[in-house]
Amino acid sequence: MELEEKQEELKQQLLKLNKAREEMEHDMSDIVDFLQSPQPSGVVPGLEGNLIDDEGFPRADMDIQLIRIQRNKRAMLQTDHKAKMKEIEALLLQIHEVYGKLAKLSPVTAVSAPCNSGETVESVEVDVAPESISQPFAVVHEVTPLSPGEKAGLEVGDKILQVGTVTRGIGGITELHRVGAYLQENENKTVVLIALRGTKQLKMRLVPSKWSGNGLLGCHLVPS
Repeated sequence: MELEEKQEELKQQLLKLNKAREEMEHDMSDIVDFLQSPQPSGVVPGLEGNLIDDEGFPRADMDIQLIRIQRNKRAMLQTDHKAKMKEIEALLLQIHEVYGKLAKLSPVTAVSAPCNSGETVESVEVDVAPESISQPFAVVHEVTPLSPGEKAGLEVGDKILQVGTVTRGIGGITELHRVGAYLQENENKTVVLIALRGTKQLKMRLVPSKWSGNGLLGCHLVPS
């Protein structure tokens, strides 16, 4: 009962953090829309760029003060957003720890995936609890050989439960778009990817990185 109460408490904390994250993303989206929309003069300010003319005077074809305010606000929101994502990631680790205890996970076994170097990357396989803390938000439709996704252990048909801090049903930007943004922010870093394969959950170590193909994953995901 104590673990269940702890799990519920952590879930409520996660909801609050996600709500704050959503509000930040909404505000950043509004700012981006403003900065990428034409001024009355027809000029598009852009997310960055010079606000003075060739003679060193403030440009007269746009609202310099408002643009500076919006750019600065966006920069501060980006910093706060990164900090919030770290909080969410740490909380998710706590939730999974409690979830694992409640589910009475069996000893882990390794699922190996071939790597280009001939080494293997292990994916931790655990039993699925009757009540999972998350639901799949995408299905792996295609896996390109020698891609980061294949090296992590992904296979066609795997259902994606979590990529780093990205899970299903927390609103804002669609999950697949958020996965792309998360992978870009964590390029060449090891991130946790949890997928459902049949009746098993697989916890994989993914390193999003540039390779001979497109993107940082090398897998085609479709919404579930």
